[in-house]
Amino acid sequence: MVKIRLHTTVSSETARKIEDLKKKHRTTSSVVEKAVDLLYTSENFSRLGDEDLLILAFIRELNFMLCAKDHYTALVEGDAERAVRESMIEMAVKYLSKKPISDLDFEELLSVVARLWNLLNRAEHAEVQKDGEKLNFVFYHDMRSKAVSELHLNLLKYLYEKYYSKKYEMQVDTITVNGFSVLFFPKDSVD
Repeated sequence: MVKIRLHTTVSSETARKIEDLKKKHRTTSSVVEKAVDLLYTSENFSRLGDEDLLILAFIRELNFMLCAKDHYTALVEGDAERAVRESMIEMAVKYLSKKPISDLDFEELLSVVARLWNLLNRAEHAEVQKDGEKLNFVFYHDMRSKAVSELHLNLLKYLYEKYYSKKYEMQVDTITVNGFSVLFFPKDSVD
């Protein structure tokens, strides 16, 4: 990235704050860049209307979750296979990661899916645990339904089979009414 030089003056209080922030961010440039990013982001957040804030309140306070309309329709019609096959998960992963899935390594993909399901309130907790070459994807929800666990496992399996099955083995560790744990091993390390 091309850098440009800025020359400016700031109050002594701002200079003190910059010096304090440099302890964490290392350079004045890093502090200024972070501050500009935060200002830019906060100005974009000011575009949120009352309806947007209400949606957030529904999710956070009333335990609603977000679901794409096509996904919801397939589920209502009782077609869990179609809900997986026609899911928007690939688009959501691309949107969240800002990369095509083919540019993500498998651990990155799993981390994005975990983050996505946490953001959409699909999971109480989803994370990727790494143990050497082994990746463990843990998904926990509070919906008390094995069908919910299976649907999310199948969404993960769909991404795995489409993009990573040539490089990794998948082993379901456990699946319950509260979630699942699935292990992934690089194929060259499987005996």
